[in-house]
Amino acid sequence: MVPRSAGRLAAAAVLVAAALVFTPGLGGDFVWDDNVLIRNNEHVRSLAGLKEAFARDFWFTSEPSASSEAGYYRPVVKAAWVLEYLAFGGSPLGFRAVNLLLHLCCVVLAGRWVARRLAAAGSQPAGPAVGLAAAISMLPFALHPSRPESVAWISGGTDLWMAFLVLLGLEAWDRRRTVLAAAAFVAALFAKETALVVPLLLALDAALLRPPGKAGGFRPVAAVAASVALAFAARSAVIPPRYAPILGDGSLALALRAAASFGFYLQRLVAPASPSTQAGVFPIGAVAVATGFLGAGLLAVAVALSVRRRGLRPYLADAAWLAGPLLPVLNIVPLHYKMFASERFLYLPMLGVCALVGRGIRPTFGRRRLLLAAGAVVAAAAVFWGTASAEHVGHFDSDLALWSYERRRDPRNAYAAEMLARTAWDERMLADARQAAEDALRLAATPDEQAQAAALWVFIEQEATPDWEQARLSSLRELLDGLAQPDGHPTVSGPIPPRRLDPSPKARAKLTSSVTFRTQRAILHARTTDLLFAEAEFRALVAAFPQRPAGWANLARVLAWKQDWTAAQAVLADAQSRFPADSALASLERRVDEVARRIGGLPPGSEERLLATGEGMIQLGAEDLGRRHLEPVLAARPDDPALVRWRVRYHLAGDRPDLARQSIDRARQAAPKLAAEAEALLLEH
Repeated sequence: MVPRSAGRLAAAAVLVAAALVFTPGLGGDFVWDDNVLIRNNEHVRSLAGLKEAFARDFWFTSEPSASSEAGYYRPVVKAAWVLEYLAFGGSPLGFRAVNLLLHLCCVVLAGRWVARRLAAAGSQPAGPAVGLAAAISMLPFALHPSRPESVAWISGGTDLWMAFLVLLGLEAWDRRRTVLAAAAFVAALFAKETALVVPLLLALDAALLRPPGKAGGFRPVAAVAASVALAFAARSAVIPPRYAPILGDGSLALALRAAASFGFYLQRLVAPASPSTQAGVFPIGAVAVATGFLGAGLLAVAVALSVRRRGLRPYLADAAWLAGPLLPVLNIVPLHYKMFASERFLYLPMLGVCALVGRGIRPTFGRRRLLLAAGAVVAAAAVFWGTASAEHVGHFDSDLALWSYERRRDPRNAYAAEMLARTAWDERMLADARQAAEDALRLAATPDEQAQAAALWVFIEQEATPDWEQARLSSLRELLDGLAQPDGHPTVSGPIPPRRLDPSPKARAKLTSSVTFRTQRAILHARTTDLLFAEAEFRALVAAFPQRPAGWANLARVLAWKQDWTAAQAVLADAQSRFPADSALASLERRVDEVARRIGGLPPGSEERLLATGEGMIQLGAEDLGRRHLEPVLAARPDDPALVRWRVRYHLAGDRPDLARQSIDRARQAAPKLAAEAEALLLEH
């Protein structure tokens, strides 16, 4: 006899366990796609973004993105992010809290859905046993290690919104409120395309779960299907889906692709150890293909058996809720993905697992030994799932945590190496960034990947290369210049044997038109004293992306290096009016004004002006340019102790603190005060 309150207590325990597992993720940062879609996306920062959410592609952001070619239309999620940004500002805490709340709501709704299915299968009214079975079935939905990618990663919340709306629709559907159900399913389609399969699943339920001799009730299903189809047609008119082959054409390629995808999901469902955002990266493995064909074969056998054995049909209907939502992500239609599968795509299909668990455990009540065995299995699985999920939640705390984990998990993953290099570069961890960039360059397999990795390696190398290594900087500039030419085929060498870069025209255009590439190329031209090209490129970047403070700073810095002080000050004044809280711009403006005043009052061509200009250029970051101004004066007066300060700046700009120390020691007796000032410069350096 099952106590009346057992189901509610078990459901509450599942919710508490889910909260304990996922609450630590609330303290994390924006991660991976979050930065493009939310943090740096001005289109989610005002109510105007609500209109754009329904009129633009999901990947319509403030900066170009490789994923913008997918043709996704998810206005419900974009609109939610607009409202969340207005409520929480730029803090990731609010976005993460919404994800967690959605997950907990989905867990409750999933349990209610299973309870209704189990109750409908019996001849007696639903009792405590059904409630307890439904509560136990909530465990995989709440804790399975595929959950963190949707819950702890803000951008993964597309699955949460879609599943939440589908489950609301199922609540209305089971109450025979067809119009409300259809509206919820259409909204789910506008959260993620996977909801397109819901009418098919409702039709299978109508066919497999109806009692003997009772009509199937397909008319409401047809109404829902028509609503979803019309919504998809309207969606396709606004944002047409775009497809691109990834493994080749033909029936064999399609079968292998679909089997490998299905096999991947089954493997991650049954053996979810070491969860990963990168687990579905190509190439396709033989084990995944074999698992996929085996799973499809078992489904076929179940279908055949259910023809004669009606008792199997409810299990088949439950299994359909596992396999059906996977149809859009089996790569039957080859979408333009970097990955052919992802663990977060199991979010909605887990409904089928919950239903199978609930239906399977219900008959054990009243059979003590069987119940104890089932309970032990469920408890062990819950502990394993909860532990693995809690650990994986921590991997979404930051980009550095995520990509460090992915690199440890699979050192052969070129994409993870590239992302770790970018993250370490952003965090100013140049040694780690250089190592990861070199790894990415070695691991890159295709010409397009090699060009991408080579460009990233150059970006990081140029920042780690001091100004006095002009030959090195020039060679890095030539590599980017070569990539920027439509017919250029530069050779990259150093961390790898010499390799000729030959990306496809499309990949080359995408790479070289990116803001990062254009910025780094212009910086290299500026550092190798091609200031005209650098000025022109930075002016173009500021015109195209005026919302980026770094672009204004780069333009002002180059104008100052050209000693066009009026133009530099005008650019900084404009930038300060746009970004009044930007401390870096304010600091640069003060330094430019100070150097301009110091130089402006000195006679052109005089030694004093050359010294002031050289020192000023070094202070503004143009160390090699500053050394060129200082060099003739220092060479003409090699033993003058009065020049010790400038001589120290010259040597420090050339990364020679030992020579700076020698200059101070030589000047100490003749000009002790000046030597003390120079000593302070050395210590500061």
